[in-house]
Amino acid sequence: MDSFGKRNPPAANNAFREKAITLAHRMGLKTGGPDGLFTSKGDYKELVARAHADLKRRTKEVHDILAPMVGPDCQMIPFFLIPESCWAGETGQYLEEFLRLTPYGAWNTAFLPGNAWTAAIVGTTLHPRAEAEDFTATIKKLILDSKSETGIATEKARKTGDLKLVTAARNRSIALILTAAKKVASHLAEIGKPDGPDHRAGLSFLSLKCIDFQRG
Repeated sequence: MDSFGKRNPPAANNAFREKAITLAHRMGLKTGGPDGLFTSKGDYKELVARAHADLKRRTKEVHDILAPMVGPDCQMIPFFLIPESCWAGETGQYLEEFLRLTPYGAWNTAFLPGNAWTAAIVGTTLHPRAEAEDFTATIKKLILDSKSETGIATEKARKTGDLKLVTAARNRSIALILTAAKKVASHLAEIGKPDGPDHRAGLSFLSLKCIDFQRG
């Protein structure tokens, strides 16, 4: 397990993991399985598979809702609010291995038109099919800053046995990332939105309204 700072010998990591699991049990927290604090690689694969299947289901729902209005050329494509490249490398490792997030969760996906006809009817901007470099750099810095904070909390927990320090840092990281995603969604929903009573823009964001955090 990466300590998000200096790597420690496997024995030290295993000892800390066992102690953390014991503390978590005492606090009444779930430790194993896809929704637990200390999931295995197999558990995470199950988590990703469930989230991906749910994204397919939600994509179909959006098409089913819009197709009667748009017609057979209706094309809506998932758009990742936290960009795809953030889910690779060092930032991806932190998001996936420690925060146990996936890019496919409802919190991280909006739906944008994949062709000009759909965009014209729905009133929402076309899917860019590319990342904005400046924005991606900003989000990566946010993730890496959170990772650094978590690393400090992890080292303190190793010395004190206070698992709550890590849990609090983790919760702060999740809150920051969700807030960033929601800001992107709000911005996208406003692009091309006409003044007055015609509020077509936003139909593609049906799955983003009133979302509470769920892993995935």
